[in-house]
Amino acid sequence: MITLKNVSFSFPSSKKPALDSISFSLEAGDFCVVLGTNGSGKSTLLRAIMKEISVAQGTVSFLFPEQKTTIQPHFSVVTQDIKQGTVGQLSVFENFMLTNPPKLLQLASLYSTEREKVFNYLKESQTGLETFFDTPLENLSGGQRQLIALLMAFYRNPDILLLDEHTAALDPATKEMVMNFTEKLTKKMGITTLMITHDIKDAINYGNRLIMLNQGQLILDLNENQKKSLTQQELIQLFFFHKNDVLKKGDLL
Repeated sequence: MITLKNVSFSFPSSKKPALDSISFSLEAGDFCVVLGTNGSGKSTLLRAIMKEISVAQGTVSFLFPEQKTTIQPHFSVVTQDIKQGTVGQLSVFENFMLTNPPKLLQLASLYSTEREKVFNYLKESQTGLETFFDTPLENLSGGQRQLIALLMAFYRNPDILLLDEHTAALDPATKEMVMNFTEKLTKKMGITTLMITHDIKDAINYGNRLIMLNQGQLILDLNENQKKSLTQQELIQLFFFHKNDVLKKGDLL
């Protein structure tokens, strides 16, 4: 689904590369957690995948198995900043309309149909958010707003979902609820997902793939079975004791 080969990128103001010869592939439906400290290259990696930046070397390509061809996929992105991609003054329903500009232009003729479709979609999510259907988004709690942002992302039926520390601003209980909901929807819809985090617990508990970055380098790449066998303490030790070496999957077997 996604293949990166020797991808490197440097910001003009920095002497060190933000991405340094990154190579890995994801299968369709993978939920890959990207772990690393601040400045390790996590967000830059997502920007390279979306082709928001031009890499200095290497390639980023996408292959859809059913089409057997390389095309530019449809992305949905959710960040920790609820202001990105949503408008607080607009109602929940009106925010959903922003996910599809062509339909927004035809809203007068599609109004009743779209209201029913979005309402049923929210109701099926079993989050209770349909009760806030006509409520301005700014009147909802942080957790509710982040769930709306997630539901909007899935409503677009993306090929690839990118989550950039989308729970970082939430309290622990709300964070766990949003993460469980995230995993539930990604599995249900089979959407290929990359999730950035610096939370060791989330890196172990969620997803079927784990990669770790440090100073722009890929230092750890684990499949689901290898990840499940790790404890939080072992993952911390792997990072601190091997952060200067690229680890192979076989190193942990």
